[in-house]
Amino acid sequence: MGWSGPARVALWYQEHGARLFDRNLRSQLGVTALNLGLVETPRTTPETFSYLHNGITVLCDSVETGFFSCPVVGAPVRLRLKGAAVVNGAQTVASVYYAYEKHPEKVSLAAVPVRFISVENAAEGFARSVVATTHTQHPMGPCDFVALDEVQSLIREDFRATFDKEYVFRRGELVPTPAAGCSLEEAAVALACGHPDASLSALVNASTEHLWEATPEGAYTRLFGRRPSALQIWRSILLLRAVREALHELKPGLTGRAAAIAERGGILVAHLVFRLAGAEGIDDPDAEWEHVLGDVPDRVRQVLAALIPLVDDLFGSNSFVALIFREADRCRLLAETVVRTLTNAERTPQLVVASPPQRSRRPSSARLLVEHRRIPDGTQVLYQPGRIEERAIGRWLDEDPRRYLATWNNDARNPLRWAADGCLYSVNGLTRLSGRAPSGVRHGAPSKDLGIGSSRATAASRT
Repeated sequence: MGWSGPARVALWYQEHGARLFDRNLRSQLGVTALNLGLVETPRTTPETFSYLHNGITVLCDSVETGFFSCPVVGAPVRLRLKGAAVVNGAQTVASVYYAYEKHPEKVSLAAVPVRFISVENAAEGFARSVVATTHTQHPMGPCDFVALDEVQSLIREDFRATFDKEYVFRRGELVPTPAAGCSLEEAAVALACGHPDASLSALVNASTEHLWEATPEGAYTRLFGRRPSALQIWRSILLLRAVREALHELKPGLTGRAAAIAERGGILVAHLVFRLAGAEGIDDPDAEWEHVLGDVPDRVRQVLAALIPLVDDLFGSNSFVALIFREADRCRLLAETVVRTLTNAERTPQLVVASPPQRSRRPSSARLLVEHRRIPDGTQVLYQPGRIEERAIGRWLDEDPRRYLATWNNDARNPLRWAADGCLYSVNGLTRLSGRAPSGVRHGAPSKDLGIGSSRATAASRT
């Protein structure tokens, strides 16, 4: 156990960044409530930092020591570490760095406890035990411990070498865009859909946390025990994404229980599409997988056509759809029955999808005014241009004040009789004639009430 100044810890992070945490369970988690506290403590009360935080644990392959001057017991020493990595305290390292960048004078007064552990002559498994048992500040979940599995590092290397894409498996790492790669969770869900046992789809529907069970019969062991290749994982992900897209396209045409089954049973639908497509070629670089993806929309429709009536036939029309797809035995029964139905049927069931409701076109304002007789026949209508229209056609309007006036006629097609030429126009037709659409057409009472009956009165009304 030793002590380090914040400047030295900040320099570690500045020089090496996230690579410091390659052997950690998590990468740096960003701005969490706890990490804000880590930043604030060395800034406000640096003398208490070592008492309030667990410090840092550094694991290394070997360590060499050297005294700064004469070798005296208790004198400070220089440590040279090989293969060093921060296995506990990633949040502390990053937070000290951020605090030191902003307030170096105050933060320099803090002392950071650091524990250095060499595994040069340690027993097998010792390093893994250190990593797993030293995390106490942030709650750890089963997915975090999966990050210790060497298989995940190998899959990441395979993704980079095969596709030049990113595969992230530690919490806190930035998840790539769909085109640039995937996460461990998306990979696990896709592999679960492609697994021959439909019960894994029930686990996914219940909670993805079930996917990280690493017991001999646990889901993680079944999915990653024999390391899947990057090609198998990526093709599985593309197939799952295509299924989800097809379901999304069908959603507007489904109602009631059919819509609920398509939504709640999406993972089982994906499992069935995997089974119908077959696993042949999924790990073969020469296989034409694009054809498989192109067939996904049709296969999704086939699966739904068989699955939707089976849910009611097997479990009753009042059964709770959400629970059905979270129960392993029911998912197995549904999967086997759908496969038999689609394999043995003389004619493939067809999914009946309603056409999306057409949005009714809103009647024009002029038509509504005519239908409801809101304006009496013979009412004079005065065009009042806005500022933009005034600049554009104001001079043209002023040349003949009659161009501002029209008489209302309760005809849905041509309700305006223009005073300038005595002809009938629709509202849009008259505005097109003027060259610019007006900002508003104000409907007034008959001219005897408005006082609009002459050129002089019209001009006065404009001003």
